[in-house]
Amino acid sequence: MSDLRLVAIDLDETLLDSSLAVDDETIKYLWDLQKRGIKLVIATGRTWPGAQKVLASLGFWQSVICYNGGLVYAADNGVLLDQRIDLGLAKELIRYFRDNNLFFKTYVDDIMYVPWLNTETKEFINNHGVYCAVEAELDQWLQVAPNMLVLIEDENTCDRQQDYISNRWLGKIKPTRSHRRSLEFLPPRVSKGMTLARIAAKLGFGPQNCMAIGNEMNDLEMLQWASVGVAVANSPRELQESADFITAANNEQGVLKALRHFFG
Repeated sequence: MSDLRLVAIDLDETLLDSSLAVDDETIKYLWDLQKRGIKLVIATGRTWPGAQKVLASLGFWQSVICYNGGLVYAADNGVLLDQRIDLGLAKELIRYFRDNNLFFKTYVDDIMYVPWLNTETKEFINNHGVYCAVEAELDQWLQVAPNMLVLIEDENTCDRQQDYISNRWLGKIKPTRSHRRSLEFLPPRVSKGMTLARIAAKLGFGPQNCMAIGNEMNDLEMLQWASVGVAVANSPRELQESADFITAANNEQGVLKALRHFFG
């Protein structure tokens, strides 16, 4: 498709395999695309330091969408966009999580605050290169609006809380999912799709010039906005039904196979 000039790619369980690595063949092809003038955008729910850990293995980057659309870094201009959850609302949500004994993470300027440490969180810190601080009463002293709040519970609890919180704080907070056991909260008008549209517009591109590749429901808006939305085979059914093209799973070079299909 000769009109495609930009590709946005999610990281975890999309570009990255289950060992959190990108294979050499895929890296080489991404380099080749850049030489052909194709703009590459990383679109992740990770923090900026968490994204940098992957970018170091790629050896390049142009624009990086972090926090599911809330923050954008550009290689030549630094921070281009920084959208945050209202501070008062964040404190209200933190109190709600704490009062209901729900495990949650609060991201503020690339620091992850948790009410207590568990084994899963320690593993997450190792894998994602995130600085973590334990603070049981964060709502009492938090003075800076957070980038993102994340609830970590079993799938059924996340489903119930997504419905309840969406209704209780209607229009004030936006829930999204990057995993069945993860429920992320963003400012109401933030998504990977909205942010990708802004980046593309700055480059003079519209949706007809863009491809987006992802694996979860936090990728839905960008797959819908781009003229070519690609879901990897390990995506949930809901995302695959909204995609224009289904590629192989992340452990089977799904991103590489999709790019070769459309770019040759």
